[in-house]
Amino acid sequence: MDDDQQDRIRPRREEAGGGLTRDARGSRTRPSGQGLVVEKLADAATAGSLQLISIADQLMPACGADIDTAAAGADFGIASLLAEQKSGRARALVEKARQLMAAKQWRPALGVVQQARVCDPSSTEVVLLQLQCLVELGHFELALRVVSHVRDHVVDPEVRSLILRREATCIRATTKELEGRLIALAGQGNLEGALQLVEEGLARQPSNIVFLCQRAKLHYLRSELDAARLAIEEARRHVGRESTDVLAELERLLDFGPHAAAIEAGRQALRKGDAAAALRALDSCAEALAGNEHYEGLRDYAHELRPGALALVRKSKPVAVGGALRQQTLRWLLAEEIQRGGDALREGRYARAEEAYSDAGRIEPRCGAVCFNHAQALFLKHDRRPGGRPSPAGDVQQDLANAEALVERAMVDAGFREQAEALTQAIRGLRQRLGLPQSS
Repeated sequence: MDDDQQDRIRPRREEAGGGLTRDARGSRTRPSGQGLVVEKLADAATAGSLQLISIADQLMPACGADIDTAAAGADFGIASLLAEQKSGRARALVEKARQLMAAKQWRPALGVVQQARVCDPSSTEVVLLQLQCLVELGHFELALRVVSHVRDHVVDPEVRSLILRREATCIRATTKELEGRLIALAGQGNLEGALQLVEEGLARQPSNIVFLCQRAKLHYLRSELDAARLAIEEARRHVGRESTDVLAELERLLDFGPHAAAIEAGRQALRKGDAAAALRALDSCAEALAGNEHYEGLRDYAHELRPGALALVRKSKPVAVGGALRQQTLRWLLAEEIQRGGDALREGRYARAEEAYSDAGRIEPRCGAVCFNHAQALFLKHDRRPGGRPSPAGDVQQDLANAEALVERAMVDAGFREQAEALTQAIRGLRQRLGLPQSS
């Protein structure tokens, strides 16, 4: 490998916890005009990436952070929130606000809550009621201001958890709103205006991963390739275990350049199980991309799929695909199915999501992300089943057994272990509610 190639390639090493870190050589730089002008990349392999798309739902999935209005009463009924020393006036206002909220009269309730806060500004119960009203009315920026004033003064861990959940809901909502505006600007060709919106968002939320990723993509679309690389590095400092797939996709566009079409041909061949065709395509750019983690990951996978006993043994052992680098490659390999399944999950179409993840499993059954989300689709299909005739007990039992098996396989990806443990507990809870026996 010559010096120019070494300057372009910044290998990462895996840490003990399965995460990724850059080596000590620091950031790479290269002149913007070095064969990577955006127009030259607009071929069949990269055309779909040369546009700004929404990523908030992907990077900020709706979960426990969202407000469940049906369960709001349970939150406010926590005994620790009821202070013993309350003025009669504040107590009466809180009760009146509760009644209005129960009737979903959020605006009148907010007025009453604000009066209660004047009477008792230290009440965490009143703060939570105020946050609930603001969220329901869509006043997310105001809710964030309230959170910023009270978050560091709350000691009770349960109350603090509730406040942080409200904050996460507001951040997700404001992020989606601003992201929609900047995508509209980008669609009109106003990339400068879109980038300015992103910078405004980052001024308020410097670690917002959606804005950081969109800033990198906008620099790329503006042919500011060095700025795009710096933006990727900044975004990586704000992600935990994962090499975020959105960033990895952009990084591949920057690194592969004129070889993108050959690598995409190799990826598609691997999706069909044709390791020989994949290696022919990948070997054509081996010299130019030697040492690139994305390229090497795909090429190593192609070698493992070659016919032979060793390849069969490797494929039968999930432990062979442990580690962030390999799981990143598998997510890239199955990107179409993962996207299709994720869209279906967000729309509540669980059977369609199950179909997408089943398709992915037939291509490659060892991807932790696919296993986890497939299990989640099976669980949600029954947990959120609308009223009416329930599924036959046998069908539910089989689906939940399959979900538990998939959760176990998802553990191969260290980034999904915590979520997988939580999903396992949720499956057990659903079994209990439905009166089904627990798995052994």
